[in-house]
Amino acid sequence: MAKRYAPGFVATATEGAKLHFTTKRTRWQVGYTPAPQAVALAKQINEDFVEPTAPIKLIEGDTDGEQVILHPHTLDASSSNFLQPKYDRLETITLEGFGYMFEANDIEDVTGYLADLPAGFIRDLYYGLGLNYDIRLIIDTIEKLPVTDLHIVKGDKGAARIDGDSYRTPYALFDTVRRDVGRVHNKALGAARIEKAARLHDKLLTPIDAETYPLIGRPYRPDAVVQAVGDGLKHGLTLSPSDADILVQATAGMIREVGEREPSQLLKLTEAVETVTLEAMIAHLRARIAEQHNEENWQQFLTANAFILRLAFGVPVLLFQGQATVGGRSYGGSGDKRSDFLLRAASTGNLSIVEIKTPQADLLAKKEYRGGIYAPSQNLSGAVAQVLDQRWQLQRNNTQLRDDYERQADPDAPDKGPRPETYAIQCVVIAGRSPREPNTKKSFELYRNGLAGVLVLTFDELLLKLETLLELLGNPDATKLVVPTVTVKKPKPRKKLRPSRRR
Repeated sequence: MAKRYAPGFVATATEGAKLHFTTKRTRWQVGYTPAPQAVALAKQINEDFVEPTAPIKLIEGDTDGEQVILHPHTLDASSSNFLQPKYDRLETITLEGFGYMFEANDIEDVTGYLADLPAGFIRDLYYGLGLNYDIRLIIDTIEKLPVTDLHIVKGDKGAARIDGDSYRTPYALFDTVRRDVGRVHNKALGAARIEKAARLHDKLLTPIDAETYPLIGRPYRPDAVVQAVGDGLKHGLTLSPSDADILVQATAGMIREVGEREPSQLLKLTEAVETVTLEAMIAHLRARIAEQHNEENWQQFLTANAFILRLAFGVPVLLFQGQATVGGRSYGGSGDKRSDFLLRAASTGNLSIVEIKTPQADLLAKKEYRGGIYAPSQNLSGAVAQVLDQRWQLQRNNTQLRDDYERQADPDAPDKGPRPETYAIQCVVIAGRSPREPNTKKSFELYRNGLAGVLVLTFDELLLKLETLLELLGNPDATKLVVPTVTVKKPKPRKKLRPSRRR
């Protein structure tokens, strides 16, 4: 597609192009007749080109000089749009207040008026008038609106507005936009020039003498990330997968430096990552609960996301072993007595056993037992009996299991916590969904709270723990410690006793 703005062959009076000044009552106008050489070139480029029979109107105005109307045309004979309007939708640019009491009596008066126009305008009639090429995006942007005229008013104040078929704007606003676009354009040219120089350096000099002319690569522009990403993220910018990956890699590589220089920024990053991670985990867990997954699948999921398991405990715990043997010779060996998970208290090493069922597992019997009471289901009572048996097996065999664990431990490996102990093994069963009906709620609570040493949690309750944690992260004030003010009353001073006088 040919450039409609950049000149290739522009004929002037020297080559035979003509300008015609005419007046009619209170109006004047300037027309343009192309040079024969330009017409010949246009016919070579475009077989359908037809030479106009009348001058092309370029500019017109009132004799009182209030308004001057430009009719921008492409006067580059090498363009396929030769003698056509320069813009797709905009037909005219109306200038108001740019020439106080301007009177046009001939071509010289018009060229003098154009020469006095401020920056941003094409001032030469032979170049078709309009806006300079470097700010052509102003026209492209305005053409998104259903208007055919750009009306610029010098001395006007306020905001731009639509007035019929015109986009009416104060010159001050237009000039501000023009300067902004110009600065961006010049900055882009400067950045392109630097990158071109770096690439030429790497291609032409580095192969000759890499020590004297080391590889530059793509130059880094300070604050480029802020300009490209920072402002965009505030307005809903969505990064491409490759951009997101490289941003994460760059952040991970510089996180220590950022933490040392700006600890507060690192704290913000940590809070943001934790929040996003929790939101994703909550959405994923909620979707999984509604789906059909077997116990093995849930064991794999919770092994990969052991953080969820740790929410079931009131003290800090670590995942010690998945699919742990409690009745064999080693925690990770073979045996017929296996628990889904063993967790270890971070400070004391005390072990806990977790047994997993699916969210679809029934917690209560289908039929009412008697008087609004429902008995525990076979799934739930079986899981409780199973985890109690695992606790007994672990208490009986832990000395042998622990000794084998310590023999197999790598002496050069970093300390991974205290050795596993069975001081008071806590048992946890995670199964089913929380009951909804009053009688089933009561029956479930009566049963699980009557168990000794076994905690029964539903998948809904695990999800609620995650949601509560997210709420706390999103509301820092909720985690602040409030120390009540205690007013201590000073005791009243005792009255001094006068010594008794002996009589």
